[in-house]
Amino acid sequence: MKTMTPEEIRKLRESRVWTTTELAYHVGVSGDAVRKWERGERVPRGPAMKKLIEIASRPNGHRGHGKNLP
Repeated sequence: MKTMTPEEIRKLRESRVWTTTELAYHVGVSGDAVRKWERGERVPRGPAMKKLIEIASRPNGHRGHGKNLP
């Protein structure tokens, strides 16, 4: 399975104009987990990594602003 670096995760979040809490919502983890990934303190694994890769594969125009949008 492909992995993402802390920088790639941060750039993904910023490209969607999401907060760490919003990215966490879309991935199904806590905001604290996303912050730790971005600082390189932890590494997303399993379903979380799969979801990050799925989000990254979407066109950048599909930002899904707000917690109620996919």
